[in-house]
Amino acid sequence: MDRAGIHVEVAVAPWGGIERRQRARNDRTFESVVHTHIFPRSQIDIVVHVLQQDGGVLPTAINTCTLALMDAGIPMADYVTALTCGLYGSTPLLDLNLTEQSDLPFVTLAVQPRSGNVPLMLLDTRIHIERFSTMVGISVEASKVIRDEMDAAMRHRTEKLAHAMRGARQELLDEEAMAQDA
Repeated sequence: MDRAGIHVEVAVAPWGGIERRQRARNDRTFESVVHTHIFPRSQIDIVVHVLQQDGGVLPTAINTCTLALMDAGIPMADYVTALTCGLYGSTPLLDLNLTEQSDLPFVTLAVQPRSGNVPLMLLDTRIHIERFSTMVGISVEASKVIRDEMDAAMRHRTEKLAHAMRGARQELLDEEAMAQDA
């Protein structure tokens, strides 16, 4: 095998609520963005534990996995951001909770914001094509906002880590200088 495999496992705590349907275990949402060719003959495991759910479990898991992959240093071509978009009359609503998902037609999208690719789209109800197009358009625009927030969070974390490393290195240099002076 000349590429890494990506294995996703989602576990929901028994007290965490009910999942309306099971997701396929061979989900390929991240395969198009993770540079798997860098890790031949290996496997990347993504394990998600859901402790409580009040709607938006899938988008939250996708957003969390994106950040976890980046934090682990796995090279990626783009972020994968996800969200739900529901329709109340003719008004689109973003990031629905469980009650809203039960009462409104909604679509769940995973988007690669830079390219605009949509690796995942789930729609359980019928929606007029014009309203559906509006929902998808708003979701793609919202994914760019989520990407910007994720990017800012990752840059902030990286700055903190780099600062901590510089500080630790400086402490070692100071200790060595003191040891040489003594």
